[in-house]
Amino acid sequence: EDCEVWQAVFDRAFGGLDRIDTAEMVHLTELNSRTRHLGAALWLRATHRPTTAQKLYLERLEALYAAIRDVTECRVIIDASRLIPYGLFISAVPNMDLRVLHLVRNPYAVAFSWSRRRSTRTATREVQLRRQGAVRSALDWNAQNMGGEVIWRRISRKTLMLRYEDIVADPAGELGRVAAMMDERQLRVAFSDSRTVNLRPNHSVAGNAYRMQTGMVALNPDNEWHRSLLPGIKRLVTL
Repeated sequence: EDCEVWQAVFDRAFGGLDRIDTAEMVHLTELNSRTRHLGAALWLRATHRPTTAQKLYLERLEALYAAIRDVTECRVIIDASRLIPYGLFISAVPNMDLRVLHLVRNPYAVAFSWSRRRSTRTATREVQLRRQGAVRSALDWNAQNMGGEVIWRRISRKTLMLRYEDIVADPAGELGRVAAMMDERQLRVAFSDSRTVNLRPNHSVAGNAYRMQTGMVALNPDNEWHRSLLPGIKRLVTL
């Protein structure tokens, strides 16, 4: 509510924040973009015949992205969402040139991260994230990454897979590959040295608290799992 950019976006897309039916927006998201709706999203892509709810969801997304483009005058919109059905819906929005950055992290590190107490920050408060066991984490990792590897190449004109470990080892080099995928001539990121970047304020709404960091930020690998992941948990993930 205090951000001039989002105020302008919502004014342009929907006529203002007070004109938005929040319950309807949440319902459309829950109804269409979760992993359990992958089959319905694939059917939409194959037939181009949306249901009533899918059509309304596509209309809302089209209005939102068009408003972001017009208000910010940007050429590229970076959406950090990761669910495959949501990506399928984005690819179905008219005049959308979807390009996919498929970011993969070591499954042992992912399992360890899910086991820890973690918080996320929204625009107004900090929320404790749910935790899950190693087996569920490993199954989710396989489903998301194998599914993504198959589907993204079918729906996106350009797709790039990067490893988290490679990015923190060579941030400028790997992000340069991302810029090239987006047809950007140069990487417009202010590095003070090979691992420290000056992050300007962004317009993320929610997510890991690290997303909200600004100023000089050092990009260092998070290798705590090497020391703290129990051998039994590692064997479960391997299996």
